[in-house]
Amino acid sequence: MNNDVCRPLLLTDEVLGLPSCHVCGNGPAGVVPGREGLRYALTVPLWDDQTRYLSLFLPKEEDMRAMSGRWQSGGIAAVLHGALSRSATPTTPICEHTAHGIVLEEHGPDVDEVEPGVFEKRHGSKLGGRPAFNRLTNNVDREFERLESEGFRFLLQLDWPTLAEDATQVPKGWWPFGDSTFFLAVRTEPALEIRWLWQL
Repeated sequence: MNNDVCRPLLLTDEVLGLPSCHVCGNGPAGVVPGREGLRYALTVPLWDDQTRYLSLFLPKEEDMRAMSGRWQSGGIAAVLHGALSRSATPTTPICEHTAHGIVLEEHGPDVDEVEPGVFEKRHGSKLGGRPAFNRLTNNVDREFERLESEGFRFLLQLDWPTLAEDATQVPKGWWPFGDSTFFLAVRTEPALEIRWLWQL
């Protein structure tokens, strides 16, 4: 997947989602964040690689809020692993949002036509593409360019969740990323590193 395309990310019923991709509920079997107090949030593939998945674990919302607005390297945890089913029992504190499956739509241009002939980076939840920042405070765009020059690649943008058309399970509870937008960049060599941004 190159940076000019993305895959919109939708929530669906557990049984309708991709086998190894989940939101909230129990995390993948055997995958833990490595430190106490973090909640399982979601699992997505590394772009188009169906053999490698990344699971995210988040602190309490007030802790994330204190780090919002700038690209960060700590505070949350990411674990790289193979294709796994959900654990039968909780491995971390449970997220307040209902558990759902994830659907990734087909690859498409990472742009929205906001008016005839005028295009912007695609907003909403997506895998790949480039970040569509809500605002450019704290030089978040230039900082992302610096991260790219250091080998980081944009993986994930999460907005308020959208349901797939065939979903019947109604989401309940507080979405772990609130009503804000979450951005994640990843570098996998020589070891997994992440940079994240939460724009309120």
